[in-house]
Amino acid sequence: MKKKPTFSGSQIPGIIECPQSRIKPKIKIDSSGEPARIGNAVHELIAKRIDTYENPDIEKICLKHDVKRDDVAPLYFRALSAWRDIGDSLASPIVESRMSADLGKYTLSGKPDAMAIIEEHDALFILDWKTGRLEEDARNQIKAYLLIALLNGVYGGRDFTSYIGRVYHLRQSYAETIVLTKEDLRDFRETLDMAIVGRNKDTYNPGKACQYCNRAHECKAGTALIKSTVGSLTNGEYDSLTPAVVSDIWYSIDKIEKLCKAFKSSAKELVSEHGPISVSRTHEVSIRGENNAEFDMGKVRAVLGDDIFFAACKLTKTGLSAALKEAGISAKDMFNALLESGAMKYIIKPKFKARRKERAT
Repeated sequence: MKKKPTFSGSQIPGIIECPQSRIKPKIKIDSSGEPARIGNAVHELIAKRIDTYENPDIEKICLKHDVKRDDVAPLYFRALSAWRDIGDSLASPIVESRMSADLGKYTLSGKPDAMAIIEEHDALFILDWKTGRLEEDARNQIKAYLLIALLNGVYGGRDFTSYIGRVYHLRQSYAETIVLTKEDLRDFRETLDMAIVGRNKDTYNPGKACQYCNRAHECKAGTALIKSTVGSLTNGEYDSLTPAVVSDIWYSIDKIEKLCKAFKSSAKELVSEHGPISVSRTHEVSIRGENNAEFDMGKVRAVLGDDIFFAACKLTKTGLSAALKEAGISAKDMFNALLESGAMKYIIKPKFKARRKERAT
């Protein structure tokens, strides 16, 4: 009998982005390096602190992972500060516990950095520390962990009202939170099934994710993307270029993107100091204050009730509109209620972008 494949939660963002990344490479390349060792050290430190309530020996753990204390300590202390901010609201924390769930034709496994119960909201809470680059798709990894927890029956098979995931990007001091229901996780399972065993399983989607894929070196679609991109930059002369030249051009694209970001940063400073810069007869680059809504999610849920709250958390206008219509509430009334209760407030934040010039009056 053929053994069913097992996929880890950390693989899921890549698989959803490009289903072909689930296939093991014929030639395995060891991609572990200093960034991975720094991440392992930080994870071990914060896990020991949460699990034992004692301060771990930073020097000893850095020596174990062959990393410098100065590279590890700032990330560890950021994680510790984040945990202290939420620790009192969490019950029965479980640290780095391996779990798995049978999804029929494949198995999903994971080891969340920490898992706990938020009794106040009858919620299961899972968090994941990130010590490297800012990952746009990190939400799918945390969704995979929440799905495993739901199917695995954690905490004695307790039936939670909501499932909350939080990703801490320690290097950027940035956190993002998702709030899901059982129905949301069932929808996510369908997305996984589609990518792993369904109609999308043979799909290639080469792009930025290729640089983190463990089979990028042997992927025909990735090679085709490189050939197409480099060819367009060299007037179709790809075939006459040596592999070294192709590699230099391909990796210079990332450098160009960074240069563009640096240029934007410099332009922003210039506009900040001297005012708008005219870029055409009709447009200028300027910095203006724009209203940004900020929410206290606990108060939002109390004001809206669970049905509307979870519809809003899905961030789909149709789902929210349907929930509001069923409740007989207009969008205007909803926002007024949030403002009056203090669950929502507007913060004016400066936005740097190109705009049409204002006509003189």
